[in-house]
Amino acid sequence: MKKFIYSLVFILCFNFSNAFSQSDWVWQNPLPNGNVLYNTKFVDANTGWAVGYFELMKTTNGGINWFSQAINTTAFEVNVRVFPISANNVWVSSAGGIYRSTNGGANWEAQVNPTTNAPYSLYFANMLTGWGVGDNGTILTTINGGTNWFVQPSGTTEVLRDVQFFNITTGYTAGNNGKILKTTNGGTNWLTLNTGTTTACFNSISFPNTQIGYAVGYYGVIYKTDDGGNTWTSQTSGTNNTLNAVYFADANNGTIVGDGGIMLTTTNGGTNWTSKVSGTVYDLCSITFPVVNWGWIVGYNGTILRTTNAGVNWNLLSSGFYKNLKSAYFSNSQTGWVAGDEGKIYKTINGGTNWTSQSTSTNYNLNSMYFINSTTAWAVGEGGNIMKTTDGGTSYWALQPSGTTKTLYSVCFANINTGWAVGDSGAIMITINSGSNWFYQVSNTNKTLTSVNFVDANTGYITISDSTYLKTTNGGTTWTKYTISGNNNLYTSYFLNGQTGWIGGTNISKTTDGGNTWVVNGSSFFVVSSIQFINAQTGWCTSLGMGLGIVAKTTNGGDNWVACIGCVSTQSYYKVFFTDANTGWVVGSNGSILKTIDGGVFVKKISKEIPSSYTLSQNYPNPFNPSTNIKFAIPKNELVTMKVYDILGREVVTLVNEKLNSGTYTVDWNASDYPSGIYFYKLTTDNYSETKKMILVK
Repeated sequence: MKKFIYSLVFILCFNFSNAFSQSDWVWQNPLPNGNVLYNTKFVDANTGWAVGYFELMKTTNGGINWFSQAINTTAFEVNVRVFPISANNVWVSSAGGIYRSTNGGANWEAQVNPTTNAPYSLYFANMLTGWGVGDNGTILTTINGGTNWFVQPSGTTEVLRDVQFFNITTGYTAGNNGKILKTTNGGTNWLTLNTGTTTACFNSISFPNTQIGYAVGYYGVIYKTDDGGNTWTSQTSGTNNTLNAVYFADANNGTIVGDGGIMLTTTNGGTNWTSKVSGTVYDLCSITFPVVNWGWIVGYNGTILRTTNAGVNWNLLSSGFYKNLKSAYFSNSQTGWVAGDEGKIYKTINGGTNWTSQSTSTNYNLNSMYFINSTTAWAVGEGGNIMKTTDGGTSYWALQPSGTTKTLYSVCFANINTGWAVGDSGAIMITINSGSNWFYQVSNTNKTLTSVNFVDANTGYITISDSTYLKTTNGGTTWTKYTISGNNNLYTSYFLNGQTGWIGGTNISKTTDGGNTWVVNGSSFFVVSSIQFINAQTGWCTSLGMGLGIVAKTTNGGDNWVACIGCVSTQSYYKVFFTDANTGWVVGSNGSILKTIDGGVFVKKISKEIPSSYTLSQNYPNPFNPSTNIKFAIPKNELVTMKVYDILGREVVTLVNEKLNSGTYTVDWNASDYPSGIYFYKLTTDNYSETKKMILVK
């Protein structure tokens, strides 16, 4: 596992030409969330933080409950390190820089990083004196709590991944290619130590005292020093897994965690390392012991472990189910189903707060569900499996004779009797008796059919895993192939009626004439995995790619799509489903379920106080590269639009186009896909209009 990969974030910035901003999406499974957690630190047995991809969480009861905290930054919140020196004073290093809170994380203030390298590790010896290390041998230091940060000469260009100090003078840092550095004068000078290796990449160090220290890293390497770093010896870990974090309580007792849920312990200073059952198979990234006996570990898929007896036993605090979820349906705001791998189907009757597993008749992976009403539904998946329920799955999902063993990826019914399922090798299956019998229709292709969508019993569309799709106007008796220019890897479709529809692949294409013509109006999406519209203007999509799950929303029929950072995840999203304009869910890999009750709005309300007047603030930062934040206030409930224009007056993007309640809001614009220059942003309501200038400098 590579611990911190900022490049994914910047690739994501590049491909989306629209704004990213916060929205109120809440994790429902797993809990407290399903993102990667890179680091955790506690100040006592109750108060601590955990950070990771788009996550900054705090607990005040020892990790039993967690709540999210937000850094008000336009940068993607890929938080890699948190360092609390007390319950109130906390620092976070992220892709966006270094931030400090003096009130326990309620508010955060950006600190100036004199380099372009975000620290991979932070360490504070006291309230004023701290260090950060990162790419290109970067070592930063502060002597005033981060008000000012200065670069210290490291003498190396290697990546430095961890730093630890005993006091304001003596400290160590370690990183790639066997580099371990030591200072005895607070970092004024750093000495490269002879570790005896030039290939080991160290992720973590732990010094229980000034003489004895340990360094761990890739391919299971463990190195130890007994003389303050002058000499180092290799120890046998018994694994080739990457080791991500090490902690020693004293000279003899230590714990290491790493990829695949590996946990190693020693009671004799590393002479022997013993494998210990961690209770998870997910990568573990960080370990902390703030007080005697009490420790926490965090890792992938939101994994959180806790011990209260010095590691004799570890208890899993995170909870939920972790099967990939490919499909979702809600009959109303309270009742819904999700389906996925190993034949799993779960139902909720309280809006997703709790989920109950239903009885199915297969262990094959399920890819799609279709509900004709709240009780009658079908689910399809691998091995040609088709299941049906007539009571909402309360009693049983029963297998139907599908007539095929090919994997089926999508199912759709035009009425209670007539339905289609499509899948591998051009398979189109049809039933005219509610699934009692299924038989083939001729597709004239052997390619994978990824989705099927019928607007009535005659007119239907099937997407193919290239740039083509099939259409029928006679219930599938004949299918005709068409090509969509500028859109590949077609994966999903959604039609409001016989004329208006969208097809998603590497872009989103729209038709308003039943498929005679198509206009590409998505922009470099990775792979669009699902689309849903509640009317001709408002819709959502999920997108897969580069290890990130993305939800985007449009309020103008797909002309612009705004991607939401508030729900960007390290999980892949496969399905979006909204019951109305406000309430919706997305589901994805490793059991991911997220919910919104505000339509996935892409502006963030920062104050509920009713403003006395309209205001449009100057964007910050300005000039900017590539992201900037815009604050505005409205004194009444009304339709609000905010658009960005270039120097020639051409509309670039719509950031806001929805009815908002009175209050103060912020919205972000990420301009990674736009050239340097002068831009204008305009706020418009029924009673107010104002325009301001901003400058993008790359």
